[in-house]
Amino acid sequence: MNNKRHVKKGFTLVELVIVIAIIGVLSGMLAVAWNRVLNKQKLTDANSRAKIIFNAAQTECIKYSANERNQKEDERYIGNGDFYLYWNGGSASSGEEANNTPHADNNDARFAAAINRILDERGSYKVYIRDYIVQSVVYQEVDNSRFMGAYPTTPTQPTGERVATCGDLVKYALAP
Repeated sequence: MNNKRHVKKGFTLVELVIVIAIIGVLSGMLAVAWNRVLNKQKLTDANSRAKIIFNAAQTECIKYSANERNQKEDERYIGNGDFYLYWNGGSASSGEEANNTPHADNNDARFAAAINRILDERGSYKVYIRDYIVQSVVYQEVDNSRFMGAYPTTPTQPTGERVATCGDLVKYALAP
């Protein structure tokens, strides 16, 4: 007599479907987590570039402060008070409140060029300066990017005077 038992080898269809479903759920969770990591990296990069611009702009402000020390108030490029510099990725301009000096366009380009020597020119940024001291910077890699970096992210002022925050600059969007 031949009493061989019939032994099943392999997996059933239900077991394979369950394994594939588990793999699908895990890969979906991984994709969401990976997207979060990439977004955080883009924001960190934008904040880092904003800090670089902040430091480069402060260096230029020190130079302008020394050069403008003996100029009349209405001849100064940055001057005392509020000053805004805008770089849109191709050209520079200063804010309406900044100055009315005859050579503002040349100074805007020169000021932005000094910053862009340190940082490549592919992004847009705004710099807010008060009395030759950089208060805040907002940076955006490309137009309409949802990743906008800022520095400092939480400004403080020991004198109790209100310092413009990056939120103040964001109100004036980086659009041209």
